[in-house]
Amino acid sequence: MKESVIYQEIFHEGEVKGKKQGEKEGEIKGKQEATRNIALNMLRNNMNLEDIAKLTGLSLPEIEQLNSSLNTDE
Repeated sequence: MKESVIYQEIFHEGEVKGKKQGEKEGEIKGKQEATRNIALNMLRNNMNLEDIAKLTGLSLPEIEQLNSSLNTDE
């Protein structure tokens, strides 16, 4: 009986940690997606690639890749 309670406590602790980790990862991915969307809007407004990189924190190769995908979608 005592082992069962310990197992349940360990399981619950793991469940809580997993949920927190998942929420954190989701928040990070959401912020990254928002940053990419901002960069895409800047590209659509013909902003300079270097300026977009500076303002968004994305690397120049990332901006170039977004620009490429934008041009192929049109």
